[in-house]
This record gives sequence, C-alpha cells and structure tokens, in this order.
Amino acid sequence: MFKHLKSFLSGFDISCSDRSQRKTGTTNQQALFFDLIKLWPQIVGNHLAQHSTPLKNTHKTLTILTDHPQWAQELSFLEKKIKHQIFKTIPKLSYEIKKIKFQADNTFFKNQNLRILDTPPPCPCQTETELKKQALQSPNLHPFSPEYLKYQQEAVNLFGNIEDEETKNLLTSIFITHKHQNNRSV
Repeated sequence: MFKHLKSFLSGFDISCSDRSQRKTGTTNQQALFFDLIKLWPQIVGNHLAQHSTPLKNTHKTLTILTDHPQWAQELSFLEKKIKHQIFKTIPKLSYEIKKIKFQADNTFFKNQNLRILDTPPPCPCQTETELKKQALQSPNLHPFSPEYLKYQQEAVNLFGNIEDEETKNLLTSIFITHKHQNNRSV
C-alpha cells in the first residue's frame, strides 16, 4: 500500500544513482566516456574513426590515440572542431573536457586489425550447427605433418618467384588450406 519515496525517484535520474554522485552533482564519467567511444565514428566520421580512437579522459584532458603521427598532427589542427562536435553530440562532456591531446601508437590498431582478420564473419546462409560441423570435419593441419609439408613444398614451387615474403606466406597459407579442404571433400 505504501511505497518508499526511493522507488518513485529511482527512475528519474539514472546517472546520479550513486550517493557520492548525488552529493557532488557530477555525472558518471565512465558512462560518458563509453558513449564517446561508441559515438566516435559519428563525431569525427568513419574515415578518421578508422585511424583514431578515444583513449582516456584525465584531468579534463581527452587523449586520442592515432595509428600514425601524421594523423595525430592533422587531428590537432581540428581540435576545436572535434571539441565542438563532441559537445554537440554529448553535451554533458562539455564540463569534462577542456583540451585534447593526441598520441600516436600503431600497435593498438595492428592488434585490432589482426583480431578482425583472425575471426571472419560467418556466412549468413549457414546456421551455427552447420558452422560447428564444418569446423569439426576439416581440422587444421599440423605444420610437421607429412601432408602439410607436401603442400608447403608444392606452394614453394608455385610461389618461389614472388619477392615479397608477406605475400608469399599469405599465398602459401591459402594454397595449403585450399588443398587440404579439397582433399577432405573428395
């Protein structure tokens, strides 16, 4: 019959649910930062979002990570415009960000791209059970198995004239996988 006042007020302001935040009147900085990360492509555009990402927000300084020093320099010229777009998209961040610092570190982006390349998207026409069945039917070859060594020798004979080692290794890997899958299906 009687309800607590807390039950009525709990739905009004989600960002100030913590007692310490209600006292100080500050918003949840982590939630705002995660919103910034999610909305980053919308703020700077898809092309710039591929080469940059928000890293941290400390002492009212937003640090943006870029994959090359040239991108960091270009983005530093656009600092005012980026801040304006951030404040336009997430108005609560106008109290949290006073300046933007740009850092270049390509290892983060390389690792991110490797993770994307390692897990290809599933074919929309296949169900999960079909994908699991396919994975069980064609296990990877061990690098020291005779079958693998035979395929590798064939690949060396085919791609021996290619000078770029990375391309040669990639083509060799594709060749071995293709040969292995074709022999399994026959």
